[in-house]
Amino acid sequence: MHPPSPPAPSSPDGPTVRRARIVTYGLMLAIVGTVATGAEHWPLSQFELFSGVRTGESVSRQMVAVDDRGSESALDLSDLPANLGLVSHLLPTLRDEDLATQQQAMRLWLSAAGADDPEPVAVRVYVVRSTVPTVAGGRSAVLDRTLSYEVPLS
Repeated sequence: MHPPSPPAPSSPDGPTVRRARIVTYGLMLAIVGTVATGAEHWPLSQFELFSGVRTGESVSRQMVAVDDRGSESALDLSDLPANLGLVSHLLPTLRDEDLATQQQAMRLWLSAAGADDPEPVAVRVYVVRSTVPTVAGGRSAVLDRTLSYEVPLS
């Protein structure tokens, strides 16, 4: 006498399994197609972010306070409160504002940076072009520094 044989497994090719395979293969095809063609259709993306436009140089703005003798002292604005705005984004646009608006903004930043004693007679904004370090611990080097605009405070 032989032991009873186990029941045969049911076929996995039912309609639910077929639909699941169609959806899975369709999604995989859409992802591969997005990467292959470079298409950017929401929600599919190549997630390039900013890496495609990054170069070996960086451009930034530097504010310096000018005293009555013409001496410059750089302002450290890294610890400013968040409610004073992102200085790096505001400095380029401030150039086109009227003098009163420029003076008000500069006095606010000078006060917040603790650079209002002795009171400067002007603030200069420089455009600084420098290298971007490509290795950990590397240092950047200033390539050039150009005066963008000056705001007299008196």
